[in-house]
Amino acid sequence: MPKNSDKTLIVGNWKMYLTRLKDAESLVSEIKKIVKNKKKVEVVLCPAAPHLVDVAYDIKRVKSISLGAQDMSWQEKGAQTGQISPLMLQDLGATYSIIGHSEVRDLGETDEMVNKKVRTALANKITPIICVGERERDENGFYLGFIQKQIEAALGGISKKDYQSVIFAYEPIWAIGKTASQAMTPHDLHEMSLYIKKVVSDLSSKIIGMSVKVLYGGSVEGGNAGALLSGGGVNGFLVGHASVEPKEFKEIVNRAETTETLVSSLS
Repeated sequence: MPKNSDKTLIVGNWKMYLTRLKDAESLVSEIKKIVKNKKKVEVVLCPAAPHLVDVAYDIKRVKSISLGAQDMSWQEKGAQTGQISPLMLQDLGATYSIIGHSEVRDLGETDEMVNKKVRTALANKITPIICVGERERDENGFYLGFIQKQIEAALGGISKKDYQSVIFAYEPIWAIGKTASQAMTPHDLHEMSLYIKKVVSDLSSKIIGMSVKVLYGGSVEGGNAGALLSGGGVNGFLVGHASVEPKEFKEIVNRAETTETLVSSLS
């Protein structure tokens, strides 16, 4: 389970935005200031692989910041050129890994590969942040079936008690890169959060389904963070480009600290 399961989770996916170590270290320094005295927020930093070691060292004694990876291998060791073992992540103190991000899926990652990574992450006490989401929406709602398939595939072969140890990041691909006004509305996000929990509930039980954390990723900014948290029924955000912009990230974290989140329930 996430170490601060009652806190709002803000995951910063730095992607490949920061190409120099000095910039990564400077950003960590700024984020340390941002999280100081925050009691309701846990920040997870997911730097590019070459910066994992240095970021791990820089946040070692900061309780409100955790280390995550942008991806990981489903193999623990062996002839896997260019891959990152969960054992390597463990050794650095990483406790999270993003899995199934749309940008990785676009490179050929399949639902089967996502499932293997989720199972390996759980076996090594790394919390998987599983990305799901439609590329576009249709009036007939067929996109819901697509998301259901992603969820069911990701959880295949996993013990139902372990469902509570995964996090889903709802990442509608059509919303990525949009402005706050063009992104998901709180009402629509609440419906999607409930839908994800219902799919998990149907695979297990209502109690388990409702306990699963859901994050939102898709054009999260300081300007819409508060509304999405207060009305979207999510437990936090997966933040892309705004996570490497200190002023914008500070606003998101501040909103998360002061906003009462909507508690979703299935009727």
